[in-house]
Amino acid sequence: MRQTDDPVVLLGVLNNILKNGVTLDEHNKMRYLLGELTGISKLMELRILKDLHNKKILSVESYLRSNGSSYDIEDDFTQTLRMNPSYRFITDAPSSRMIVTEPISVTLIYDKKKIRKKIALLKREPLSINSSRILWKDEKGDFIFNGKKLKTRDQPLSKEVKHYKILDILLEYGDQEGRVPARKVIEELKKRGVWEEKPDEWIIKRIRDTIDGGLFGKVRAGGSLFKNKLPNDGKVIETYKSKDASFGGWKINNPPMN
Repeated sequence: MRQTDDPVVLLGVLNNILKNGVTLDEHNKMRYLLGELTGISKLMELRILKDLHNKKILSVESYLRSNGSSYDIEDDFTQTLRMNPSYRFITDAPSSRMIVTEPISVTLIYDKKKIRKKIALLKREPLSINSSRILWKDEKGDFIFNGKKLKTRDQPLSKEVKHYKILDILLEYGDQEGRVPARKVIEELKKRGVWEEKPDEWIIKRIRDTIDGGLFGKVRAGGSLFKNKLPNDGKVIETYKSKDASFGGWKINNPPMN
């Protein structure tokens, strides 16, 4: 799963807040829409906002579901969103005039100086944050594995190839155990223009081939072939089964660096 302290993702969210947030009043209150950034889910963006809230870089007020139920930012909103991603969220407003928005919006209380300071720190030290993870993306979106950039033909792995897109999807949408259901991988690949008209079973086979023969067959990590092997001898990517013992999807393992 992509980490909430990933500098590339953090920079994207913070810059987007400054660029696209709508000021509500003179007290630095802002309405911010989720889902405007590419390559990042609304759920991840909510997690990042919560993390920024906890670190006092900005403040996220409580939000409401369309049925009138109120939730505090400290509650486990992620499970609620997973169970019903179509929920509407209501931004903060005087009680006589609630504003309902779709897609998801939240209300922030922010200090532009704090946000700009955090952006400046991220730009100066982008590597120090993610160096604790085996696999991560640098400020250019290039993958780094165990301190070495993933490359093909001495060039960073292209963002347009299927290998890159599959790896990016697994990092982005993995749950707490790194699992991504096959249907989610297929859905995201089609959104990115890959195998749009093909049946699911055909796509699953091609994903397997792309991982085994492409990602771990042609890509290099530094001067060596990128192998499906972690420093502790575990696998970087493996399949998993559903509760009924049928094929479930793929699991990406991304432990901390020693």
